[in-house]
Amino acid sequence: MSEDTLVLLHTIFRHGERTTDRGHQYPRDPYIKEEFAPYGPGQLTNDGKKSMFDLGKVLRNIYNEYLGDEYVPKHVYAVATDYDRTKTSLQLVLASLYPPKGQNVWHEELNWQPIPYYSSPSEYDNVLGGLLEKPEFLAAYGKNFENSEAKKLFQQQHDVIEYLRKHTGDDIKYIRDVWLLLGTLVTEKQFGLTLPDWTAPVFPNKLIELAAHEYKLQTATKELKKLVFGNLVEKILNDTKAKISGKSECKIHLYSGHDCNVAHFLIHFGVMYRHFPSYASCAVLEVHLLDGKHVLKLKYRESKTTEFKYLSFPNGSQILTLEDFENSVKDLLN
Repeated sequence: MSEDTLVLLHTIFRHGERTTDRGHQYPRDPYIKEEFAPYGPGQLTNDGKKSMFDLGKVLRNIYNEYLGDEYVPKHVYAVATDYDRTKTSLQLVLASLYPPKGQNVWHEELNWQPIPYYSSPSEYDNVLGGLLEKPEFLAAYGKNFENSEAKKLFQQQHDVIEYLRKHTGDDIKYIRDVWLLLGTLVTEKQFGLTLPDWTAPVFPNKLIELAAHEYKLQTATKELKKLVFGNLVEKILNDTKAKISGKSECKIHLYSGHDCNVAHFLIHFGVMYRHFPSYASCAVLEVHLLDGKHVLKLKYRESKTTEFKYLSFPNGSQILTLEDFENSVKDLLN
């Protein structure tokens, strides 16, 4: 398959490197009042900005012929969750994906053009953002956790959990809490801060061992899957059908989100493997017209240092029929 058979692209990626999210710090965090200057808490760092700008260049290099040289508004749909870091990440990807050319060049000193994107407050976003904070999800997650294999693991690691509770001052009840703690410690270390001595026995390996179960827990039941990615895959299906029917002229849909968004996307297609989608990780769902039939291929890179590669679907093939995708969405939502 080549760019000649491409009909539509759906891309979903994680934001770039960031500072620590204030809301995820633990009560006894020695950096609880850290300003993370000059960026501020939860913001893209300069490394993160570069990572996302580079992602846009990579996508441009792969899909240059299909996308065309010049930016055309009706060809692009871009959306970000309601976080500064995902919004700025999206802006950076768009900047390098669509540098101004031809009639779009408007300033001789600035190789950039404004491109609109969409974002909704988390409480109103049912497609991409804030889904793990909604009461419906938290209730379903807690209910499932009590009856899950992860609960047994949690109990088996009682000494570790008690150790974490003692030193963080946090009431760690779920694997989710360990996952968030891991993210906090990772970002603080990346920022150049010295982690407290108590972290040495558990960071990173012991925390990773526990947190690695989190994505599976977030999507362990049909109810949870529907809550965290049901609306997204339904939108992707509807947008694909709109393009095929001629109701849409869009060439690329871009979704700027978080590690969990990327993981959930992979989980729906049955291609998720045990890892944490890193900063600037990206999945691209390609819609092709092949021998008169529309099919899907899924390309993925798990970090900015890895190459994009096609993943095999559960059927053992790198090709999924549109009909099979539609059936998977219907099965999920019904």
